[in-house]
Amino acid sequence: MKNLLLIPFVILFCSDHLKSQENADIGLSVSTFNNNLHILNLEYRNPLNEKWKINFGLTSGVISNFPFTSELWAVTDSVITYRHYSDNFYAVSLRTGLERKIKTSFFSYGINLALGYGNYKQSKFNYEEVYDTLFSPYIFPVETRPGNSDLAAYQSTNYLQTALQFSLRANIPLNERLLFSVFGIYSGDFSFKTNTVKLIDPLLDMPQAPDFGFATSFNIGFGLRYVLGLKSKNNYQNNSTH
Repeated sequence: MKNLLLIPFVILFCSDHLKSQENADIGLSVSTFNNNLHILNLEYRNPLNEKWKINFGLTSGVISNFPFTSELWAVTDSVITYRHYSDNFYAVSLRTGLERKIKTSFFSYGINLALGYGNYKQSKFNYEEVYDTLFSPYIFPVETRPGNSDLAAYQSTNYLQTALQFSLRANIPLNERLLFSVFGIYSGDFSFKTNTVKLIDPLLDMPQAPDFGFATSFNIGFGLRYVLGLKSKNNYQNNSTH
């Protein structure tokens, strides 16, 4: 019950600071997808009017299968061979869009168009453990990574990417300068292969990278925004006395 009584005071506090959202701001945020794709966002927003803002952003993200996955490949009296597999994906993009505030609240929804570059790397290699007569390992040969041995497969594919994104945000004022931002983004991503670099050994099969791809995703994140163009209270009081 006491918590319910605090709600009107919280709403009143936020409403007194909503005017800070009518200024341009710059924000830094992090988000994640499937607990594996980690994204860093840098964004600038500028108001067009009381309801609409235009935004420009830079996004960078990476997803990795690290250290690697492995499977038992062959077993003899003295050697156990494992097949190791690893992959990672890196992307960077520029985006722009529009954001509309929902009435007088600190919630807003928006639509963005993104254009960027992506790189998908795959690698396979064998790893052997050699055992003595007591079946305790005494030699761990150097892993045959790509470029170091014929027993390896490596593939790096570059993509041109574009995406259409829909977002819902809550920009909660902390003070006249700072906003705490929480958001969810639903994205439809198109990928077009530009080129592929390969080092393939016949013993290690590697699936071909697709020429075109489409995927949808939903990620959530949070961050801070710094409001630009506000005069401090001290400067305002000094100017008002002259």
